[in-house]
Amino acid sequence: MAIPVGPLRPLLADSWCDTRCELVSFSFEWTIHGLVLEGPWGKWIPPLKSSEFGSEENPRNKWHLTLCEDGPNDASADFKVILHLFNSINNNCVKLAEVRVKIAILNRKREKMFPQTHRLLLGTTTPVTVLQINKKSLVASDCFQLDGGFTIHCEIGNWVLKGIKSGKSTDQLTRDVPINPFSCSDQLLRNQLEELFHNRALTDVTLDVGGRSFEAHKAVLASRSKVFAAMFVHETAEKLSNHVDIPDVHPDVFQEVLRFIYTGRVPLEKLTAALLAAADKYLLEQLKLECETQLIHRMSAENCLELLALADPHHPAQHLKKFAVDFYRRFPCEVMATDGWKLAKEENAGWLKELEHRHPAH
Repeated sequence: MAIPVGPLRPLLADSWCDTRCELVSFSFEWTIHGLVLEGPWGKWIPPLKSSEFGSEENPRNKWHLTLCEDGPNDASADFKVILHLFNSINNNCVKLAEVRVKIAILNRKREKMFPQTHRLLLGTTTPVTVLQINKKSLVASDCFQLDGGFTIHCEIGNWVLKGIKSGKSTDQLTRDVPINPFSCSDQLLRNQLEELFHNRALTDVTLDVGGRSFEAHKAVLASRSKVFAAMFVHETAEKLSNHVDIPDVHPDVFQEVLRFIYTGRVPLEKLTAALLAAADKYLLEQLKLECETQLIHRMSAENCLELLALADPHHPAQHLKKFAVDFYRRFPCEVMATDGWKLAKEENAGWLKELEHRHPAH
């Protein structure tokens, strides 16, 4: 019996659903005039609060910024910009859908300085710190206007549900089925990976880092790092034993490496030269870039000394050492006041003398 053969068609479900989202972005500029300064480094009158702003697509949600000082009134303090979101109907805090926040300080040429970008995942509750700048770095920049004020530029983008379509598959509908009907589902995937990072369910590999054990998933590690991919794809000792020994990374640093691998995020204060070196080791280019940006734009007395102490000429942060030298030359007293300096003075006084000789303070 002959079977008629026709053109092959893709198999489709009887029903289909198309969720359509749109990225809505809006920006806000907050100019702070006539700051009251006290002492050698100045002090804000906390807290400073911006006016409310929002988007036409979601007028009920009202955003505002606050500016406050974090730490003692000296050069080691940071200035923090905090983002708040309230519902104008009931004046309650709102849990965010996924939001992308870009924030920066404008200089006198309206160029964006100290830029930072954050991706706030579904369910995040405000307030959230979105910009943190070392006071000394800000004072030394050209962001201040003649009246002593400066301008904060904030851009917010969030996915807005535009509609859901569903129906039955037919020959005509087959041509109209969207290529990517799950354009918003990536946020759910990130949330699930973050949950996996915290509960470590169904792990299949143990990483021994400086005497501390971390449980993880080979598939997740391999998908994010080419180093781990090569380790687990081939018949290596690590793959066969389900055990990886990592003697050259501090456990606290590796914890942040894992956090980035699973969630794509790391707390700002954890972006150190040591984390940069670990990111370089495992070919995590985005994490490496984030560390470099943070070290340059938020140079402090502590991370300045960490960079100055780099002895390995092949360390991936060596190219940042010039920024640390410049910071030390301008603010030697603050660097010398750190606990790290005191410890180095006890353990390696010769290195400190050489540093002072090679890089005299201004």
